[in-house]
Order: sequence, then C-alpha cells, then structure tokens
Amino acid sequence: TNDYLLVGVPCDQDIRVGRTTCSTCFAHNPPWGHVNSFSKDSLRSMFPGMLVERESWVGQNTERTNFLSSMLMDMAGNPYGTYGQEETCIRCGANLVKPLERMLPQKALTKLAFWVNRPFRMFHGSRPNWIHLLLRKGRSDAPGYRDVKP
Repeated sequence: TNDYLLVGVPCDQDIRVGRTTCSTCFAHNPPWGHVNSFSKDSLRSMFPGMLVERESWVGQNTERTNFLSSMLMDMAGNPYGTYGQEETCIRCGANLVKPLERMLPQKALTKLAFWVNRPFRMFHGSRPNWIHLLLRKGRSDAPGYRDVKP
C-alpha cells in the first residue's frame, strides 16, 4: 500500500573520514558522494507524519575523526580518500583521481593527522553502519499504534 516507506541510509556517518580532494579545483569531497549524515532522530524529523513501524541496524563502524585531524588530512591532499568511487567532484564535476606522489610535508601532515586522531578514537565507541526504518502513515492515537522510540 501507499502507507509505508522503507528508508535505508548510512547511520551517523562521519563524512570527513575518507574525504577526497579534487585534482582539478582542489575542492574537498565527502566519501562516496554522501553530503549528509543521518541519525534515527533526523530521519524521524524528515517524515513527521509517519511513525516508525520497525527498525534495524546493520554492521559496526568505528571510523570517526575530529576537526584538527580532518584539516591536516585536507592539507595533505586526502591521500586515503575514496578515490575508487564513481561519483565526480561536487564542485566542478571532474573525475576524482588518487593524488600522485606526495612531497615530504604532505607525508608529515598525514602522519600528524593520524597521531592527533588516535586519542580521539579511543573515546568513541562503535556505531551501526546502516539504519533501516520502516515508516507508516498514521497517528499516535490510532488503534494498534506502536511507535518504536529512539
């Protein structure tokens, strides 16, 4: 029926991890073209007239970074970004290609970014890779209503 919507998205993805740098315009691009990050609460707010009928979580992920590490990786040219993706640069549309040989300062910035991020990652646990929500049109006062709370 038209009363249901199934949504599956990456869950709370840190879109700074795996970022790429365009070799044409030097813009920083999110991994796999993901320009948004979603949580269960943000998805619920996007569909206010719908109730969560079912939810499931898939996989585990510990990939996170911080502002300083992300900035250092940007300065280093994001050598470990998702350059194998089919998506193009979000600014100029050019194909994203892995950086050529990097200079010593770029290598040092990369090492520093990993070093700065190490303690940060120790204090953040894992989270699901994906969230799947089955949403249903309805009202909370309807018979048989059962909204899955956050």
